Amino acid sequence: MFPLITVGLASLLGQAAVYLLARSGFVVNGMTVGILTVLMFGAGTDYSLLLVARYREELRSEARPSRAMATALRRVAPTLAVSAGTVILSLLVLLAAQERDIRALGPVGAIGIAAVLLGTLTLLPALLLVFGRAAFWPLVPRMGQAPPSRRLSWEALASWVARHPRQLAGAGIGALAILCIGLAAYPAPLPQSKSFSGRVPSATAQSLISQAFPAGSTGPVVVGTVDPGLLPAARAVASQVPGIEGIGPGFATSGAGVFEATLAAPPEGARAEAVVKDLRAAESLHFGGRVLVGGPTAVQIDLNEAAAHDRLVIIPLVLLVVLVMLALLLRALVAPVLLTLSVVLSYLAALGLSSLAFRWIFGFAGIDSSVALLGFVFLVALGVDYTVFLASRIRQEAPADAEGGVRVALAATGGVITSAGLVLAATFTVLGVLPLVALTELGFLVAVGVLLDTFIVRSLVVPAVALLLGEPFWWPWRPRQSRPYVPR
Repeated sequence: MFPLITVGLASLLGQAAVYLLARSGFVVNGMTVGILTVLMFGAGTDYSLLLVARYREELRSEARPSRAMATALRRVAPTLAVSAGTVILSLLVLLAAQERDIRALGPVGAIGIAAVLLGTLTLLPALLLVFGRAAFWPLVPRMGQAPPSRRLSWEALASWVARHPRQLAGAGIGALAILCIGLAAYPAPLPQSKSFSGRVPSATAQSLISQAFPAGSTGPVVVGTVDPGLLPAARAVASQVPGIEGIGPGFATSGAGVFEATLAAPPEGARAEAVVKDLRAAESLHFGGRVLVGGPTAVQIDLNEAAAHDRLVIIPLVLLVVLVMLALLLRALVAPVLLTLSVVLSYLAALGLSSLAFRWIFGFAGIDSSVALLGFVFLVALGVDYTVFLASRIRQEAPADAEGGVRVALAATGGVITSAGLVLAATFTVLGVLPLVALTELGFLVAVGVLLDTFIVRSLVVPAVALLLGEPFWWPWRPRQSRPYVPR
């Protein structure tokens, strides 16, 4: 209950800060607020579980809960700060997006993550200390008690990975690579009329109109001129473009002119977009920027181009942020590069599997232009939580025998990372209850990616690769001699 109380109060704090941000003039819409709630509960619960797990572990070797909490905070707080800092910086990168909805999610999400981090490092420890060991009733940790990981066989898994690192690394990477083949089924952009999970009046009206009138009549192209005198010539140029079914009458005011053009094809799809691009090119050739082409199809073209631009700009910046933050935390160069590559491979595998599901299971008409980008940001930024927690624990435990550090870290963190991954995945599936296809797709993509990251990448691939490379994995940092490896 304590993590839920902490995240709930932190959520109120975050929403209050976002309200002030919106009052200052920043655009915040309903989709942004919905994603914020899921993001805060998912990430906040993860942070809480990581702290509680380390606190429980320290209670088995420390008589006083206050000292156990001090040790847990000293060990976990830097990791949580780096993890949350990585998520915050990755989200702020979204300010470079051209799409306003995507851009708005950056500072809004960053505020939410900062709020849950604050709650995890202040309110949650206080609540746990007030109740002492009784906070874990009925499974109260006692001095010298064996950890639950022994009963849950995480030590057995750690030993298995240590015995077969080459085979498990190859199998895990191979499985992810096979899932990436699903990218060949990546759907076309989602039409606006198909963006709702159920039937809505606007989509029904469009269907009725398209049955009785030309296909393009449900989304006419709107052509505007900055000079009313250009209206006749602009209409003449439009009439010569193949794929234009008809030209409507022109209307002029003292400062502009406008007319509508009906497409022969439905306004959504590649055929309509090709015609509108030809129309734009023709009008621009004759009149430059004095004649502009708008309408639903033109808007979709602009959204697709903005999404392509955002992917090219934001994805490299997010990867750079993750790489730098991992390097600062681990004080290494090889490990951050390999860990970042593992996150990218996990994302591509999740996107491939999701593409197959969207097309053949859910039967969606396409994939929203924002899903791939937001899914990448969430999976990389949130997935790095588990990377940071596991890698930092390996680094803390690494003795001269590298195998011992990996086995200790995997046995100690396997349960909490798996629990956190399941909670985060379940939290994002809540987006599926909303009526927007885009949010359903985003929730499914993130949930699948988190599960792949949790059960394959963090539990098998990363420990196996760390064992295979040994000390070079931490180059240029060399593990110092520490206590001998003793199974816990």
